[in-house]
Amino acid sequence: MRFPRRPLLLLGRVVAALIVPCLTGCSVFSDAPAPIADSVMVEVLIDLHLATARADLYHDVPPTVRDSILARHALDTLQYHAALRYYSDHPEDYVALYNDVLNRLNEERQKTP
Repeated sequence: MRFPRRPLLLLGRVVAALIVPCLTGCSVFSDAPAPIADSVMVEVLIDLHLATARADLYHDVPPTVRDSILARHALDTLQYHAALRYYSDHPEDYVALYNDVLNRLNEERQKTP
């Protein structure tokens, strides 16, 4: 039994019409700005690093500390994950941001006697 070719050709065109806009519109090379300001993301990452260090040393940090840190910076988990996705698509921006985090942490360490 042979199937008509026209429905398959039409189906191929429909699939292409649906996929092509998504591929071009959802590109990782978009010029959209970061969903969170860099200065806020630096502060969030600093707080998360300090909380992780405290948890590793003293084991007294509750598991909900990440949510508390995000709330302190007026963020929720979805916004934070959107920022992480953005920086995974823009590694050069993440390196610059993370250098700011490291510089700030080193400045804090030098202030501590």
